[in-house]
Amino acid sequence: MEAPSGNSAFTNAFSGVMFRNIEEAFNVYIGSWTGSQSVSINGEEIMAAAVEQRYIPTEASALPKLVGSGQILVQGQSIDTRCYMYLDGDKLVLDIHTLNDKITRYIGILDGNTVVWRPLYMFLAYDIQNDSFFRADKGIVMSSVGLRYIDAPARNFKGMVETKTILQKPDASYSKDKANIFQGGSIFNTKGGALGN
Repeated sequence: MEAPSGNSAFTNAFSGVMFRNIEEAFNVYIGSWTGSQSVSINGEEIMAAAVEQRYIPTEASALPKLVGSGQILVQGQSIDTRCYMYLDGDKLVLDIHTLNDKITRYIGILDGNTVVWRPLYMFLAYDIQNDSFFRADKGIVMSSVGLRYIDAPARNFKGMVETKTILQKPDASYSKDKANIFQGGSIFNTKGGALGN
């Protein structure tokens, strides 16, 4: 996964947010994100949209939970989105509510600065998304790339659908001037002070 463009090679190499555990990755989703999304079919872009997404913590659950809501704005039309994210041991669980109110469940595992999402039941279709996190000038960027195989005979379609989403939220604790570097089991601030647990 590449860091957002416009950065030097050095910045790209050290701009990834490194999570020590899945709880840190869960917490980074909290807040309001804005950005853009493109959708491609078999390598050809068919749609570009503006995206707004919010994740709000709730205590109405036995497990730590985020309530997600948002909008995809494309050609003057608004599509509402809804999801719930849970922290469950060493993994994340994401329940996405579709437009016809069906629920698709995904499991997220941590890989450095990336959460890798796959369906809970992955036996008939290829469906994966990577959410990678990078520091920005005044906050944090989430770069998401999703790839899904769709076979829809009723619509006479079969092929790979790719989504690319870039979202940003203001968050001073992740700005570029507070770069985290993992050294010998501890996380240090580039300004010299050790960061807290």
